[in-house]
Amino acid sequence: MDAQSGRVPGGGTPTAPRRARRKDGPGYRGGPEQISGRPARSGPGLKPPGLGGCLSAGIFRALPGPKSETTAAAGPGQTWADLGLVAGLAALVRFYRLDHWGFWFDEAHSLALAANPDPAAVVAKGIVDQQAPLFFILLHFWLRVGQSDYFLRSLPALIGVGTVLAVYWLGYELGGRPAARLAGVLAALSSYLVYYSQYLRGYILVALAFGVGAAALFRGLRTGRPGWWVVYVLAGAVAAYTHQFGLVALAGLAAAGFFLVVAGGADRRQLGGWAAAHAALLLACLPWLGVLWEQFRRVQAGLDAWVEPVTLNSWKTLYDWLWFRTRAEYGLPVDAGLRLLRYALTLVMALFLLRAAARREWGPAAVALLLAGPPALVFGASLIGRPVWDPRFMVFAAVPFLVLLAAAVTALAGRGLRLALGLGLILGMVPPLGSYYLDPTFANPEVREAVAWLSLNRKPAEPVLHPNEQSFLPALWYNRRFVSPPASGFRVFCPWPTPPPGWCEQSPTADYWVGGLDGPLPVDRLLAESGQSRAFVVVLYNRHRPGEREEFAARLRAALPRPYEATLAAGFLGVDVYEVRSGLRLAAGEP
Repeated sequence: MDAQSGRVPGGGTPTAPRRARRKDGPGYRGGPEQISGRPARSGPGLKPPGLGGCLSAGIFRALPGPKSETTAAAGPGQTWADLGLVAGLAALVRFYRLDHWGFWFDEAHSLALAANPDPAAVVAKGIVDQQAPLFFILLHFWLRVGQSDYFLRSLPALIGVGTVLAVYWLGYELGGRPAARLAGVLAALSSYLVYYSQYLRGYILVALAFGVGAAALFRGLRTGRPGWWVVYVLAGAVAAYTHQFGLVALAGLAAAGFFLVVAGGADRRQLGGWAAAHAALLLACLPWLGVLWEQFRRVQAGLDAWVEPVTLNSWKTLYDWLWFRTRAEYGLPVDAGLRLLRYALTLVMALFLLRAAARREWGPAAVALLLAGPPALVFGASLIGRPVWDPRFMVFAAVPFLVLLAAAVTALAGRGLRLALGLGLILGMVPPLGSYYLDPTFANPEVREAVAWLSLNRKPAEPVLHPNEQSFLPALWYNRRFVSPPASGFRVFCPWPTPPPGWCEQSPTADYWVGGLDGPLPVDRLLAESGQSRAFVVVLYNRHRPGEREEFAARLRAALPRPYEATLAAGFLGVDVYEVRSGLRLAAGEP
């Protein structure tokens, strides 16, 4: 983007800011070359490269920044063509098979919260349920337009397309148009970003805000224009009000900006812009900070005890997801090729960072800080108190990772080497996407199909028992879509404060959460109250654990009071539906 006119990146011949042309001016020592990553010119005042520079000498070419001749030669049409290609590819990948599986518990939880009657109720119930409000408010209004699975998931899919464009922008700020194009294509195909662009939670919105904030930070420091700091503040506020980890992302942005200011020897104007932007962010987030602290305190008191303790393997999981979120086993040749590509490119990124540091190019180091800083903060907090580490919440780390990866590849010396590694990267992204779309290993349990079957094979008054809350909440949502509401609904117990009152007080079907398979199931009472002769039990099982399906079948039969017996009525991916009757004999050979 033109530093003076603010046009789209590459849209014309850029003009250097006036302050950067004066050797005694405020932007001389911390000028665009230090911030964007462009190589500083040689001269008597520069130190010779150290060990890192020697190791990478001859491997990398000069990294083109956003103001280089390569970028300047690109006209507006080329830039818009880049953006159109990247956005089109991102949309194709994210809207393909958008409803190929039904909503899982977390997504149904999003719908339950967003379905409350007004935004004030969404915010109030979200606070009680440890949620930040912004994504759920957006979903609240999205629900008013349509309620199909495809349409509802199109909200995060659209945000995901925006995230890819933010990756392009940040790549442009770091390495010019070549890095931007490769980063954009990699982001479009990243299974980590695609997975959470088809997931009805706010994680991808934090990634979008993080990418926009990082690019605006680079642009604001490079040009000194106040408008970019306004964009930065707005992006930071979106991150903070979308998820608790948005504050962690903000800490990474603040640290990267401060590093650029200090390492680049920037003037007081740049430091003042950075300080003013963060003062504005503090004011914008002030109403929410008290709520966040209370939510964090409750987590430390044991509210989210399901989060596993952190180990060094936690870093490996995040590292794996940054490359391939849904990688299956493809056989020795393909698996070995993907591993070799990943490890080789990790080495390329490390050498790229060493070379940049030796040449006093601070842009790559700042992007590396954006990548590693927030996870390190979460890891440290998890070591001190109760763990809060979860790679789902850190999908925003994919933004700087892909930008750094693209910048390292496009900075390599030798056109053939750049093309080979770039093409290898793009091709390596394809198998994990195929796994995500087609491999049942990565599919949600088919609660949607189970509820659809029940809607055709049961009376609304026949009780359906859910030992697992993770089938109960999606069933509450799908029952309202598949079953015509009776004159007076059924009152069912909801174990959470999240859903709107109508979900639990006027359910169209008699579905009940019964709290597990450890005690006697209340079949007698529910059948007596409903006047029905049979009930159903929906059992979830982990299909990746051998024997768990049979184990849960045995536990169900042990939990039934006499003389009730259960038989398997229907089976779906990860879900079994049992019919319960008095004195019914089990069919031979069932699990």
